[in-house]
Amino acid sequence: MLHVHKNFTGRVELDGADFLGCEFTDVVFVYRGGPPPMMSRCTFDGVSMAFDGAAANTAAFLKLLASPGSGFQQVVRSTFPELATTH
Repeated sequence: MLHVHKNFTGRVELDGADFLGCEFTDVVFVYRGGPPPMMSRCTFDGVSMAFDGAAANTAAFLKLLASPGSGFQQVVRSTFPELATTH
């Protein structure tokens, strides 16, 4: 679904959604593992992420792999180098 120049608060479902020029204030983005969203020229203030379903399982698995005792930290860093950089 395409959202153009809309203002959002509360929970916002991301799967399969496209956002163009939208404003997100005090939002919890919910991603369930479906088609990735597209966001362009949006603004964000006070947002957080929540993962449900398949996305929650994947996030938990990646968190486990990235934990200090797993031995997989370097694998995670080399697979997702953008997560290891700061801007």
